[in-house]
Amino acid sequence: MINLKTKTLTSILIFLFLVAMPVFVSGESLVKCGNEGQEACTFADLLALVGSVIDFILTQLVPAIAVIGVIWAAIIMMTSAGDPGKFDTAKRAITYIAIGLAVIYLSWFLVKWFIAALGGTEMTTKFLDNK
Repeated sequence: MINLKTKTLTSILIFLFLVAMPVFVSGESLVKCGNEGQEACTFADLLALVGSVIDFILTQLVPAIAVIGVIWAAIIMMTSAGDPGKFDTAKRAITYIAIGLAVIYLSWFLVKWFIAALGGTEMTTKFLDNK
C-alpha cells in the first residue's frame, strides 16, 4: 500500500511538472536551415544549433531545476519537526544549489569572455550569441 508521504511527494512532483511545462514548450524550431524552401545547413548552422541547445539549458532548464530543488529543500525544512539533522540537510541543499548556479553561470560567462578576449571568429561568435 502506498503511504501518505509517497502520495504527497508524487502530488507535489506532478504539480511542479505541470507548472513548469509551459517553460519547456516553445513553438520555435531548433534547426533553422535545410527545410523546404531554405538553404542547406552548414557547419556554422551546426554550431548555432549547439548554441541554441546550450541557451535552452542555461535559460530554461537550469533555473527550473534549481527552483524545484529549493522548493523541495524548503518542504524538507518545514517538515523537519524540530529535527536538526533534517533542517541542516535542507539548508545545505539550498547552499549547494546556490553554489551550483554560481558555478554554471560564472563558467559560461568566463568562456564567453575568454573567447571574446582572444578575438573570436564569426563562427565562434555565432555559436556564443545564438544568431
